[in-house]
Amino acid sequence: MYVQTSLGVALAGLLRHVGKLYQRAYWGSLPEGVSDWSYPAYTKWAIDKWSLLFGGNAGWLAQTATRHHEGWHDKPQTLELAVKPEQTNSL
Repeated sequence: MYVQTSLGVALAGLLRHVGKLYQRAYWGSLPEGVSDWSYPAYTKWAIDKWSLLFGGNAGWLAQTATRHHEGWHDKPQTLELAVKPEQTNSL
């Protein structure tokens, strides 16, 4: 079982992109079962549509793939460097 392994996370990432492809393929016509125009909604819809391929793991894959950007809203826009630029010559 690949759920919650690096393979499962990688598969969720690929499925996220499948959702983006579906979003572009259905541009202008929302298919039945898609909750909104966002690619996470298309991702969940696609995983649900093909859930037999994923066995009992479809729910975990859908949640992991659609929550990709969650938690990044409060992150700083810039990162503090561990090494200051003026220190790079002395390394």
